[in-house]
Amino acid sequence: GTASRTVAFIIDNMFVGASWLVVALLIDEALLLLGIETLDYEDGRIFSGAILFYWLWAFIYHVSALTATGRTIGKSIVGLKVSRSNDGQPISSWNASVRTFLLPLSVVSIIGVAVGLIRKDRRELHDIAAKTCVVYSWDARLARYREETLEEEEEIHLMEEQRRASVPPEMRLRRQRRHHRLFASSAMRDESSEVVP
Repeated sequence: GTASRTVAFIIDNMFVGASWLVVALLIDEALLLLGIETLDYEDGRIFSGAILFYWLWAFIYHVSALTATGRTIGKSIVGLKVSRSNDGQPISSWNASVRTFLLPLSVVSIIGVAVGLIRKDRRELHDIAAKTCVVYSWDARLARYREETLEEEEEIHLMEEQRRASVPPEMRLRRQRRHHRLFASSAMRDESSEVVP
């Protein structure tokens, strides 16, 4: 639900922020090694460029991760996956781009979050626009396993019913009597082998 998405969002932003900081420091060190003055982040243009680079970095991270696996690092940790809302298939780079572009607007605006809280399927504005949905990935695997298991059980049950129907009634009656006799004789043996103090 909303809590899992929030935790995933926080983890992803921590990862993007930390990796962006490492890259920014590497660029700063490379400029220093080349004899170029280091970046002055108090300069408005440099600060704006750094913010733009951060958003571009976050956009590339989200789009590439969602397109490749349907998950980001944060979503993987909490067990979430993004898929197409109409058929549950993996999302395309277009779906991932639309979703990622609109994600900040959905998170920042109260309306985007409120829509997700009100809707039964919990899809927020960025999911609706991108035609995506967030699902628990282990639920999808479990549901597929349950479906396969139920199909196998139904098939076995049907085969057993067909086998029973093919046995003539007098043969079934003889089998039942034999089973009853075997059960009764084994029960008597168990009783006679018990030691009474």
